[in-house]
Amino acid sequence: MLHLLRSLQYLELHGEARRLSFRALDIEQIGHVYEGLLDHTAKRATETVLSLAAARGDEPEVPLSALERLAGVASGEWRVVSGEELAIIPKLITFLREQTGRSESALKKALLNPSPATHHASPATLLAACGGDQALFNRLRPFSGLVRSDIFDRPVVIRKGSVYVTAGTDRRSSGTHYTPRSLTEPIVQYTLEPLVYIGPAEGKPKEEWTLRPAKDLLYLKVCDMACG
Repeated sequence: MLHLLRSLQYLELHGEARRLSFRALDIEQIGHVYEGLLDHTAKRATETVLSLAAARGDEPEVPLSALERLAGVASGEWRVVSGEELAIIPKLITFLREQTGRSESALKKALLNPSPATHHASPATLLAACGGDQALFNRLRPFSGLVRSDIFDRPVVIRKGSVYVTAGTDRRSSGTHYTPRSLTEPIVQYTLEPLVYIGPAEGKPKEEWTLRPAKDLLYLKVCDMACG
């Protein structure tokens, strides 16, 4: 819970934690927060999933079985590979490049040196991430150099049955996009001016406009068809 509260209060920018002031947030920032929430969804893992270290700051989640399949091995059969063996698994390298944006040389180095992407290289840490499951540890070990760290410097291994947050499609599929103020203000202005003032519809200059009576304004009805 402390980690959750801290995440709500601080924003990590270029390795520096900056305190957020929710009092200073206006509607535009809240709209972007809403968009960000819609970009994610929670899923339950039906099998072991690894969150991979990526060059673009993304966090692609890939099933361990998919990596094994691309490597052309049965579950748990692949151990540490040599440079010669890497040459025969181009499908795996191509897939990883597409998912992570990392270079081929970096990916090969990670597979040749199966230690996780940052500093969580100890077998005990990796075993803990596997929930103490030695069989899962043996399967995961050759790919551990590809796994990203969480904020506690632990390998992100999503075990079967766990719930995790990942990129979703709700916003794209529903067409939900926050309209910036630079567009909303002129839309509202030019839509309401002819209804609120006498003059715009008649083509009069602005200095000759007069406000309509309060009774007319109170009878106005607005339909925002793209709201919510």
